[in-house]
Amino acid sequence: MLEGCQSPPVGNMISLMAYGKYVTKQLGRTGLITWDSDGQGFQIKDKRVTMTGYKSMVHGIVLEAKEIMDRELLFGAGRMTLDLANMQDIITERRNGGGTE
Repeated sequence: MLEGCQSPPVGNMISLMAYGKYVTKQLGRTGLITWDSDGQGFQIKDKRVTMTGYKSMVHGIVLEAKEIMDRELLFGAGRMTLDLANMQDIITERRNGGGTE
């Protein structure tokens, strides 16, 4: 955002944002997302999404991220297993693990 760069001047961008804010105040904001009356789905423009489908999509993204982590970041060394139930961390301890030994 420097003068003389290949990007639009900051003044033009601020002017466009101000105009958009003015138009929104005058016309009101049209909602892009509308919820079903039972709360089990929503619609974005003309696409309907169920909560089950949305949860499935998020679950798929997490699984794919795990696979990428295993393959790319851990060089295929296998999944790391952590026993979160037995982990202890005391924030005031200076040593690693923060155990109370």
